[in-house]
Amino acid sequence: MYTPRSSSFETATVHVYADSLLHKVTGAVGTFTLSGTAGEGIECQFDLQGNYIAPSSPGLPTVTYPADLKRLLSFAHNSINPASGGPATSGYQGGSSPVRPIIRSFSFDCGVTVTERGDINSSEGLYGLFITDRAPTLELVVEVENNLTDSGATPGFNPIVDMANADAHSIVLEHGNTSATQSDSNHERTKFTFPEAQLVDVQYGDDAGIRTYNLSYRLTSVNDDGEFTIEMGNPAASGAQS
Repeated sequence: MYTPRSSSFETATVHVYADSLLHKVTGAVGTFTLSGTAGEGIECQFDLQGNYIAPSSPGLPTVTYPADLKRLLSFAHNSINPASGGPATSGYQGGSSPVRPIIRSFSFDCGVTVTERGDINSSEGLYGLFITDRAPTLELVVEVENNLTDSGATPGFNPIVDMANADAHSIVLEHGNTSATQSDSNHERTKFTFPEAQLVDVQYGDDAGIRTYNLSYRLTSVNDDGEFTIEMGNPAASGAQS
């Protein structure tokens, strides 16, 4: 399981070949984004900074490429429910039932801020890099439902009212081995949990004549480092998918 941390940071050493030239970065830290659209693969982008190492030309190593095991974004078991302690009428009603929101895409930004520590006594005038802030965000594109007024009905989802009431949502998204035709024993499922997603903006959109919501969330938590979790392997499933 991956969760954010506010101390005891780890760094990475990154090797990248540009043709036959080897570029290295040591002490690398940074942030990443994840985004996916229904029926397509999920894309992960890293934005890293580290210590400069002059390029070299050792020649290209022998590369063994892994098999293409990626899965398309489908059967995601996505739910948008009231956050713990929030009003029972906020969120997408029926969350854990087979009735689920129709979601076009998602985009998650870990939102880590990296600061350079300048030092005239250090090589290249740089003492190192330090993580100073974290402000993760989540964007969802969701179809607009016809039923907006009756919170006791399904779906009864009115994000504009939820935003006005400062209601937070608990959001779960799964990816990978999640359809009824795939065995969970393959340990290929990844589960994203955002327990207290604060809705900060709602914009209307249009997708080929179908009205959509563009939902912007700031990921928060009453617990330190509890804004999100990423479980890889074989986490507990979130129920049947309609």
